Amino acid sequence: MTETGIRISVPAALHNSRKMLFRAPFGARPTSSEVVLRIALRDPSLSVRLRLWRDGEERFIPMQPCSLTYRGMAMKEAWVDLPAEPGLVWYSFWIDGLGVYQNAGDCLGGEGVLGTGLQHSYQITVYDKNFKVPAWAQNGVMYQIFPDRFSRSSEVRPPEGRRLHARWEDTPDWQPTEGRGEYVPDDFFGGNLPGITEKLEYLRSLGVTVLYLNPIFEAASNHRYDTGNYFRIDGMLGTLTDFRRLCQKAGELHIRVILDGVFSHTGSDSIYFNREGRYESLGAYQSPGSPYAGWYTFERFPDKYRAWWGVPTLPETNEEDPGFMNMILGEHGVVPYWLGQGASGWRLDVADELPDAFLAKLRQSVKKKDKDALVLGEVWEDATHKYSYGHVRPFAWGGQLDTVMNYPMRGLLLDFLRGRTDARAARRAIESLRENYPPCMFYALMNMTGTHDVPRAMTLLGGGPDPAGLSRADQARVVLTEEQRRQGVHLMRALALLLFALPGLPSVYYGDEAGMEGMADPFNRAGFPWQNANLELITWFASLGRLRNETAALRGGDLEILTPTPRSMVVIRRIRGGLDELGERAEDGFAFAALNLEKEPVSMRLSLPGFKDASIQCQLMHGHGTLRRNPWRLTLREGAMGLFTGS
Repeated sequence: MTETGIRISVPAALHNSRKMLFRAPFGARPTSSEVVLRIALRDPSLSVRLRLWRDGEERFIPMQPCSLTYRGMAMKEAWVDLPAEPGLVWYSFWIDGLGVYQNAGDCLGGEGVLGTGLQHSYQITVYDKNFKVPAWAQNGVMYQIFPDRFSRSSEVRPPEGRRLHARWEDTPDWQPTEGRGEYVPDDFFGGNLPGITEKLEYLRSLGVTVLYLNPIFEAASNHRYDTGNYFRIDGMLGTLTDFRRLCQKAGELHIRVILDGVFSHTGSDSIYFNREGRYESLGAYQSPGSPYAGWYTFERFPDKYRAWWGVPTLPETNEEDPGFMNMILGEHGVVPYWLGQGASGWRLDVADELPDAFLAKLRQSVKKKDKDALVLGEVWEDATHKYSYGHVRPFAWGGQLDTVMNYPMRGLLLDFLRGRTDARAARRAIESLRENYPPCMFYALMNMTGTHDVPRAMTLLGGGPDPAGLSRADQARVVLTEEQRRQGVHLMRALALLLFALPGLPSVYYGDEAGMEGMADPFNRAGFPWQNANLELITWFASLGRLRNETAALRGGDLEILTPTPRSMVVIRRIRGGLDELGERAEDGFAFAALNLEKEPVSMRLSLPGFKDASIQCQLMHGHGTLRRNPWRLTLREGAMGLFTGS
């Protein structure tokens, strides 16, 4: 009972994995380190055992009373020595007479639940203590380009036989053409490497420091995920000289280029498989005596073979075949070769379908050539506990990937902005990612507006339907109304604001900053609207990119998220003591992004520990708001949003 007469319910037991009182230090931890785990009890006489689980081995540690309390509850603790090898450690609390205190049903950490039996343990990610991620990825702004659809220069002419759209503004083909029975992605718009080079100043105006290119190697399709020759630039995109020039000119503007590595499969129309017989080589499809025969698995030669998701034009590779591994990862292999030509890293297509041994050797190959090169993996889930091929994958433990594409972040932000979940749920999901990932990786996660594999954010935020269950014909008919576009533009501002304010590597899918619409592939891969871009939205993105590059707190500051109401959010970033969250020297200061999606004004009090007498500057504002001090209080009108900095 409180002084006001309000009765407060005291739980029988409580643990919160995100509070330092209960778990310290916070989050993922390096190998051979130590962590203390505590639980608060209403009845201090109860006996508690800490259950640890790792690699199929169970261990119980008796928990001891300590001098700390939480809201009047006694606490017990156990100190845990973490293993010398990377992996996952799972824990729960076994309380005699009560049950098991464990992770909640959504497995997102934080406060847990008390149950009669164990269902969900808490996770501690243990990563290699020597794990480092290139600082330029932790401090960068990324831009992703689908090469055929970004910019077309007259310097490169299409090879014979390619179907080229006469109008850049055309809708990509989405139905069978030329009497075919099915849709084939072989229509081209003619975007090329010189065209990208010509637009580098535009990219720099957006604050871009990292340029991620979808596949650029020789291939039959417009997406080029059906590689024909890993050592040759597709003739429609340009030449090796064009690529070198792109990297050189980008470097002069402090922009790095990373390439898309497609190693889980090749094209059937390739120098290696050669099903169509267009190459002079003896392909695996043509003869069991081919030097590439071991790269593939034939169930019945030659027409029945393993293919990626059953697509016959994408025969799967045996990544651990010595010949294939040497071709890709050897001293003169594909991976080091292109790093030597100017690339600064690799994005790995379907990384979760590549064997662990291949990924480990790929990392070694990359870092041997350039220790500062990036290894970015396509993983659609929380990569710290991704389960595939019968085991938890070690993507985030320091021996394979530097970072991953953060689809969970995009999904939770879109759900929040579309009103499908509230701010607290979004905050909880973000904090779970922060808890699970090694800090060096969390601060480099690719936080994207979109990619070539998902519907355009503009379409979804404007009220467009989810593509699941819709035919291509249905998706082709989805065009936002003017009212929907206004809503979409407004929420695109909000999405960008949050992505540029949160830790990680903010990434813009080409054209998202210009207001491009589109459902799933191929509608999300149209030509960039150079003649019809939303200039106000571009200016918003450019301002965010500039502020991100200028403000140390937005790159390396700590993270606090406030949720004043279900439809409002404040993301606060701070640097104190001259060091950022990764231990690098940085200028003290703070920044915060505030967003109000309620239909009425929202007032929020801002606590800025360590900056009592700070001055605050409004750097970017859409809508109307007021800021008052002593104490700091921000009021945002309905729909308003802004970015503020101070020191």
